[in-house]
Amino acid sequence: MSRSIAGFIVPFLLIGGLAAQSNLTVDLTGMTPHLGQLFELRVVDQSDGSEVGRTRVASIAAADFSVSVPGLAPGGSYDVDFYADFNGNGVYDAPGVDHAWRMALTNVQGNTTLAFAHNVDNFVDIMWPVYVFTLDLTGMTPHLGQLFELRLVDQSDGSEIGRTRVDSIATVDFSVSVPGLAIGGSYDVDFYADLNGNGVYDAPGTDHAWRMALTNVQGNTTLAFAHNVDNFVDIMWPPLVAIGPEASSVPRTFALRQNYPNPFNPATTIRYDLPRAERVIVTVYDILGHRVATLADARQAAGSYSLTWNGLDQHGARVASGLYLYRMEAGSYTEMRKMLLLK
Repeated sequence: MSRSIAGFIVPFLLIGGLAAQSNLTVDLTGMTPHLGQLFELRVVDQSDGSEVGRTRVASIAAADFSVSVPGLAPGGSYDVDFYADFNGNGVYDAPGVDHAWRMALTNVQGNTTLAFAHNVDNFVDIMWPVYVFTLDLTGMTPHLGQLFELRLVDQSDGSEIGRTRVDSIATVDFSVSVPGLAIGGSYDVDFYADLNGNGVYDAPGTDHAWRMALTNVQGNTTLAFAHNVDNFVDIMWPPLVAIGPEASSVPRTFALRQNYPNPFNPATTIRYDLPRAERVIVTVYDILGHRVATLADARQAAGSYSLTWNGLDQHGARVASGLYLYRMEAGSYTEMRKMLLLK
């Protein structure tokens, strides 16, 4: 298979009979207002909303520069989201606090370059997601068919950032992810496999449990773990899960319920129902629409769930009194409600 470009015959690369993935390059010009500022860009698959990849420039050094992201698939269509940290706080804020844009890329047929000239007319709230932690596990043979859970804990204050659960380990090598990392943050990564099969955490050596350290985060981060029996740690897994099924019956409809108590201080509980398995995202926003914290971002089985918001933002700082919004996304279902924090 080949294509003609300017009189040359250029063969497509083939991997396993499929066309190889390609690179996206974005050439940016006129970025003078953002010299010295943080810049981030990510590529999102329009078909399922999954993130293909992202890149980060810690400090824009020149008005004209280029960035690249690999992973484009032949025939794929993508959103290219990017922003400059205009207010210099190190995280994304919706326009007009920061400057953010979206470009469309459709029907990819190879390495692709887009041109972008700085403007202030086409800002888009790209809802930049928090950074994601991924753990790649290998050699988990002793735990096939067992429950596995992992959570991230902020070392600065002991607060839980998020957790994920695998009801039954299906392969010896697998990966899990938890969103919520903050730039510069340091975390304990606590995880266990339910070796005795009783459905709850028991300290080693009844179950196998480990802790890894994650320090000075600078973006999406991946750690590798190979199964061992030499480094068990009693991670004292909390018996009350932040996200978990509350009833054995399956709800008939999606529902996001009013938080309780409301008003609240210092914490409140948010409940929701899933009639079928979906990826669930629960996010807290301030009244201006700025994202404050992501409380859940994981695929969950059908059931009734609850989670707790303790009035902290995604960096672990306590937020001010006032009206906040919480939003649930599950497949095509979305719902938003209001809650009031009083101090």
